[in-house]
Amino acid sequence: SKFGVEAKLFSEKKITFLAKPKAGYRFVGWKGDITAKIPTLEILRQDDFSIEAVFQPINNSVVPSIINSDLVLTAGNSPYYTEDDIYIYEDATLTIEPGVELNLSAEKSIYVYGNIEMFGIEEDPILIKSSVTGINWGSINFVNAKKKSKIFHTKISGTSNGKDKIDQIGGISSFNSDLELNYVEMDNVQFPIFIQYGNFVMRNSKIHTEVTSDFVNVKYGKAVIENCEFIGNLAPDTDAIDYDDVNAGIIRRNKIHSFYGDNSDAIDIGEGAKDILIEENLIYNCSDKGVSIGQESTAILKGNIIANCNLGVGIKDDKSYGFIDHNTFYNNNIAVSCFEKNIGRGGGKADITNSILSNSTESDIFADQFSEINISYSLSDKNNIEGVGNLFGEPNFLNPDSLDFRISESSLAFNSGDPNYKLDADGSRTNMGASFYNFVNFNKIVITEINYHSSVNFNT
Repeated sequence: SKFGVEAKLFSEKKITFLAKPKAGYRFVGWKGDITAKIPTLEILRQDDFSIEAVFQPINNSVVPSIINSDLVLTAGNSPYYTEDDIYIYEDATLTIEPGVELNLSAEKSIYVYGNIEMFGIEEDPILIKSSVTGINWGSINFVNAKKKSKIFHTKISGTSNGKDKIDQIGGISSFNSDLELNYVEMDNVQFPIFIQYGNFVMRNSKIHTEVTSDFVNVKYGKAVIENCEFIGNLAPDTDAIDYDDVNAGIIRRNKIHSFYGDNSDAIDIGEGAKDILIEENLIYNCSDKGVSIGQESTAILKGNIIANCNLGVGIKDDKSYGFIDHNTFYNNNIAVSCFEKNIGRGGGKADITNSILSNSTESDIFADQFSEINISYSLSDKNNIEGVGNLFGEPNFLNPDSLDFRISESSLAFNSGDPNYKLDADGSRTNMGASFYNFVNFNKIVITEINYHSSVNFNT
């Protein structure tokens, strides 16, 4: 064709071909002596060959770069494509209906100054992905957005970052904006979610990535994360949830697991975050800490199950504090550790009550000379721990290797909690340990052996 190119190539040298569509077109595949659907080909040939990149026009389903009035993307006109960055102005709303597929060009992003409403449904979710397989698009960025945005039942993949490499590092980045996510799935993304200021709510969502990053990092704003699943990876320095300088934030009923890379935590509370409620989460298989509290931060931990981590809870730095009530710790190197991490910064403090500390490798609790731990009405099967109401013996879990930490009436933890604590629903004295099991499928979840012999100074 008139676009064809004939060239002489070295027969023993690998040649890379990249099919890059121009605006208004999408790549379909290669045809000729070599056929493929991926845009990048590496070819090593010793004979003559002919290949052709095939493109198709996008026609009418192109999202305009400038949206300054309300716009609706409908399933009937899907799939949609972009030619450039999309800017949603202050007085505009972009609404995306169930079943819409939105394909973004390489490194192109969405910038929201008004608001966006993605209302997928369970049986017909919205798909947001790259228009070219193997090449990432940019990100969705909320910048001082005038209205609250909502993203429901949406699957997002292939993100990178926005133009601002400081404030727009997440596949979803929000600065001083209100954002609600519900039933959102993110996979194959570089840094899933980065929030600064504003209000952020995420529920019933699932995130996985294979690279080093925080899965959700919230700074300075208000945040609630509930009923979500975070599936880790082998990359180092990767935390599921990181709250920095957040006040009265909530992390509740999440399932966080499989963070195997070095220095990886399930939940990291820092930079002066205050009164963070960490409640009824299931945390297991993390190389470093289940919950990390530092930099003068405070948190309340209630009803959590934390299993197979180096430290179940690690608290460091002066004025950092954790109130730990009705939690179950199992198979951690140390269940609760308070220590000075940086010389001169002081240690942490914890009050533990109504909890079970079981099968710890090194010790149930550890406090260095700069730190303090008070524990009462709790059960250990490793040591006789000093304190009011503490017991020593087996908790007799039903099946701990499958994370079934229910206790029978014959367990020492049954009806043995603080007698001044509110009574159970049946009018009896409270039990020790966590009592929620809504995330656990006892036949499918197993814990694996990591950090069984880590020292008390591991990652301190």
